[in-house]
This record gives sequence, structure tokens and C-alpha cells, in this order.
Amino acid sequence: MLPLALLARTRRYAISRDTALSLLALLFLLRCVLDPMSVGYYHVPLLVSLLALESLHRRGPPLLTIVSSAVLWVLVVHVPWGLEPGKVAAIYLAWALPLGAYLTAKVYAPSVINGLGKWLSTSLPSSVTTTRSSMRTPNAPGT
Repeated sequence: MLPLALLARTRRYAISRDTALSLLALLFLLRCVLDPMSVGYYHVPLLVSLLALESLHRRGPPLLTIVSSAVLWVLVVHVPWGLEPGKVAAIYLAWALPLGAYLTAKVYAPSVINGLGKWLSTSLPSSVTTTRSSMRTPNAPGT
């Protein structure tokens, strides 16, 4: 974990709060993924750091934290760990690997994340035909 923190420090002169929280969440995720006997409560620091990260910039609900909590809740409460280890590993890795890739890109390549957000944007520029006229239309034409 120390090399990842040092690598983040050498890439930037000053680490922003966003980068620091992303790195913290990444380190907590790595701690959970690399521990073969990961228990549900081991993920609490990860969820708290994700919540803090999302609360810095999002105005709506913290979707990443909600999805992560839901996946972990299903794994801990509804899937028997000892009886179905393959199913548990598949669900866990299907959640953890994309989250880890996102957090890694957010820490070490933030321009990729910013560019991805612009690329995924669905808002299109308004065309000339959809702009509103500055002339006022009368309520009762012809009168």
C-alpha cells in the first residue's frame, strides 16, 4: 500500500481532497480484496471513504456507495459463503474490479475520468430550430 501512496505523491505537487479520498478508498478496497477471509465489516472504511468522496461533488444520492453497500449486503446476508465460494467470488470480483479500476484511474489518470465523463454526456447543443423566438406570440392571434 505504501508504494501506491508514494506514487500518487510523486505524480503531483499537491494532492487534492478528491485525490486523497480516492486513494484512501482504493487502499481500503485493496485491503479487502487481498484478504482471503474478508468479513463484511472490513468494508466499512471503504464505504465511508466512498461516501465522503461522493459527497464532495455530487448533489444527488451517492450512487457508488449505495451500489457498493447493496452488493456487500447481498454477499454477506443472502449468499452462503462456505457453500458457494465460486458464486461469491464471481459477484465480489464483478463489483470490486471495476470499482478498483475507476478509483485507480481517478488517482493516477484523472484526465481519463474527466474525458470519460464528457464523452458519456448526453446533453447535446440546442439546434437553431429549437431555440425560442424573442418575439412574443399574442394570446389571441388576429385580435
